[in-house]
Amino acid sequence: MESADDYFRKEKDRSTSAIRRSETNLRRVLDSSPFPIIVSTRADDKILYVNKLAAEMFHVRLADIEGKRTPDFFVDPADREHVADVLEKVGEVDDYETTLRDGGGREFPALVSVTPVDYEGKAASFLTFNDITGRKEKETELMRLATIDPLTELLNRRAFNEQGERELARARRYCKPLSVIMLDIDWFKQINDTMGHAAGDHVLKELARIMQQTLRETDICARIGGEEFAGILTETPLGGAMETAERIREAIANEQFTYEGGPIRITASIGVAEFRTGDKSIEDTIKRADDYLYHAKQSGRNRVMND
Repeated sequence: MESADDYFRKEKDRSTSAIRRSETNLRRVLDSSPFPIIVSTRADDKILYVNKLAAEMFHVRLADIEGKRTPDFFVDPADREHVADVLEKVGEVDDYETTLRDGGGREFPALVSVTPVDYEGKAASFLTFNDITGRKEKETELMRLATIDPLTELLNRRAFNEQGERELARARRYCKPLSVIMLDIDWFKQINDTMGHAAGDHVLKELARIMQQTLRETDICARIGGEEFAGILTETPLGGAMETAERIREAIANEQFTYEGGPIRITASIGVAEFRTGDKSIEDTIKRADDYLYHAKQSGRNRVMND
């Protein structure tokens, strides 16, 4: 008759074999997973296992992964702490967006999901990752297309107004001056009519170059439609804005534009306005600069007019 000790020993061996088979099957599943996976201890985040895809993502060799901890791959330690906190309170983490760092130091955006598991008899965390670099690049490009004039690569009207409101708020907060210039190419339609729209586009791009070279990096430059350009001069009172506008006007008038070997001479009219305390928004300052631009046109063109 089988003794109790023999019975319990056989049951223990049977259970151990079943666990080992289960762990072997789990390892096979993880190895063949289409997602990068890391398993780490819940107690100290020590890595117990990585599949091949995770090793490739983080540019580490499987043989070198021992001793590493999952926080080593998070750029911001606060993100890893947040993940651990959510896992503790909610029980799982689903597609948390963060920035990771691979073994070579490259940083990349990723979505991280975490589920608690038992692994080799230890309380562990099952982490899966999704590198979203491609998605972020597309989002950045869409944002660029939504804010940039495709011909001149200056800001478009919408982005100009949005950034202008931010600069206006900053000027109010710190009691700093701020000025706006509005510029329009004189007789631009004649260029398109006599030389073609390609020549007109060339002039627009060259004028954008002149404005960028004249304005400071802290200023805002935009093409807001057709042959009309605008600039916001930060921390600049009316006198300084007038000097800048005059430099732009002279640079345009003195530039020898050429297209397909043919010369093109152009001039520009410019209106300038300084932000006033009574202005409710940047649109108020822009409108005054636009009014002075109109007066410059009516007064003979190729000139700067101001408040």
